[in-house]
Amino acid sequence: MPHLPPQPPQQPDPPRGLPEPGFPPEEYAQRLAGTREAMARDGLDLLLVTAPEDIHYHCGLNHQGHFAVTAGARENAVAAAVHDAMFRAGGDLPGFAPLVRSTDRLDQEHLTWTRREFGPRDGVFLELSAAYGRYHAPLARLHHLDPRDAARHRPAAEASQEAMRALCAALRPDRTAEQVFGAWRAVVEEAIGRPYRRHHCGYLVGIGFPPSWMGGTRTLRPGNPLRLRAGMTFHVQSWLLDERLGTYACSDTALVAEDGCEVLTRTPYPQ
Repeated sequence: MPHLPPQPPQQPDPPRGLPEPGFPPEEYAQRLAGTREAMARDGLDLLLVTAPEDIHYHCGLNHQGHFAVTAGARENAVAAAVHDAMFRAGGDLPGFAPLVRSTDRLDQEHLTWTRREFGPRDGVFLELSAAYGRYHAPLARLHHLDPRDAARHRPAAEASQEAMRALCAALRPDRTAEQVFGAWRAVVEEAIGRPYRRHHCGYLVGIGFPPSWMGGTRTLRPGNPLRLRAGMTFHVQSWLLDERLGTYACSDTALVAEDGCEVLTRTPYPQ
């Protein structure tokens, strides 16, 4: 069975002036108008830039979101443990269900859990976000249960994490979304020695409501001229599925700061 953190972290009070959880998105948009940069074009695009006084609501949401999963645990039991930890720590209903699956289904994105038991040679993929004051801080981690498999896939892990560092180095004011994607892809393609096809490496995130935690459709992808500004917060992702190097995926929440990038999620990568 998965092990829960021994003590839920202390969370701050919700941002002042915002309604309690459960209010409809329209009321949030009305209360944000005049004090935040509200986006009217799309109901999900409530915030383009997070106000400085609200940044800390992203921080620490998943600080203790690392669960030990052993062979024999069911995917649904892991999902239950995730929800239990989120809600006991004072979290709101997240915009999207936690994604829990073995690596044989990794390429089938946005799949949630089944009642399947993890086997001793499985890799476990978790992608989740807590919610607090309707702010989200998504992250993803992949852990191979057997050390032999972790060693076999380590080249993919090293390349993917190096690409994540390049992505974060490029995530700064006045860069375009396309430039950030290019910085990430360049590292991946150098590692695998060929062109690599991937539709994006992240997207805007912030205030979100079910069924999504995405901050609209603004993604770090080829051809996107969106110019980054300080205060934007992105769910940044680094996926690598390669026959030679192996399989690995990770993601974090990162803030575009005045002088660069600040990664807000703190859960370490599995070794």
